[in-house]
Amino acid sequence: TQNKIIEDLKKLKSAIIENIFIDRHPNILQLGDVGSYIRGLTYNSNDVVEQGNVLVMRSNNIINGSSLDYNNNIVSVNKQISAEQQLQNGDIIICMANGSSSLVGKSSFYDGKCLYPITVGAFCGIYRSKEPIVKWLFQTNRYHKYIWNSLQGGNGAIANLNGEDILRISFHVPDSSTTERCTKLLSSLDSLIESNVSLCSKFSQQKEYLLQQMFI
Repeated sequence: TQNKIIEDLKKLKSAIIENIFIDRHPNILQLGDVGSYIRGLTYNSNDVVEQGNVLVMRSNNIINGSSLDYNNNIVSVNKQISAEQQLQNGDIIICMANGSSSLVGKSSFYDGKCLYPITVGAFCGIYRSKEPIVKWLFQTNRYHKYIWNSLQGGNGAIANLNGEDILRISFHVPDSSTTERCTKLLSSLDSLIESNVSLCSKFSQQKEYLLQQMFI
């Protein structure tokens, strides 16, 4: 039942997003005009340590359309990163290259709550903007279609994007006052989804505990 609630909330959010960013809006927002792209950190196996000074996020840490998972499947490296490469609250993390083309372009947003310095690996990238609405632009059908079109015609074994592919994407957006209201609405909806996901996790833990008690 809880999973059904989460699924319905996600469908509602997706429908609202598509209703907001429709082509009839006269205002055009290009990602390159309101933000910048930062390449991920290049490192090798010798840099990987059990407990390093920097956490490196990879494609399996990107939960499409949700916050970045920096608690599981993490890699620590003993390597310096630039101030620009360190993730900031609100950054969008994008899978830029992968052996599976279906994973290229998937994105997460960073909530700024990690206690350690954190960045992304070389096969991922960071899009940074002070415009809060861009968080949901990466969840639109327009974005996914653009990524699909950008990957067509590649002849390499690894499907990949580059920073310019991201920065040239443009969207139709409402006027500033409507955009501000939509940002508040979508933020509230994301918080509601996050709360229900947390509740579902607690239900699962409770179920696991009760099953263990049955067979003691």
